[in-house]
Amino acid sequence: MTAIKPEEMIPLLKRIGILAAWFGGMFLVVILAWVLTGPLQSRALLRSANQALESSGKSIRLAAALNAGNNLNQRESWFSIINSNNRAVVFSILDGAHTAPFLGVLSAEGKGMITLIPLSINAERIMDRLPEESILIQTRRIEDAYRLIVEAEQ
Repeated sequence: MTAIKPEEMIPLLKRIGILAAWFGGMFLVVILAWVLTGPLQSRALLRSANQALESSGKSIRLAAALNAGNNLNQRESWFSIINSNNRAVVFSILDGAHTAPFLGVLSAEGKGMITLIPLSINAERIMDRLPEESILIQTRRIEDAYRLIVEAEQ
């Protein structure tokens, strides 16, 4: 193994520094794009969920996205419901290689999930195959998150 000579060290450190700065800049651009497009993503999800509810014949319509504690690693999106004090959450369940979107309607008091509505044909198929424990784990996770949101609002 050969040692790096001191005169070769400076150009090597410069190249490593440029590469690290390039990766850092790209990471910063991706994070800024993700954070700044949040409202746009919420509106698109709201529109898609309302279209899915309408096509399935449900009477529930989502009104507006809620700011659920500014949590960036949130795995669900929270919405208010038109003509109701209840809240709704759109989330997905992963079954093998399939992702299925669901809408959970929660009581206004934070007592628990009232209903779980599949938002696609794929979600309906997956819901029939999912073990009951998997659905219970997801609903408990969402109910716990919702209780924290309700407590923070009070």
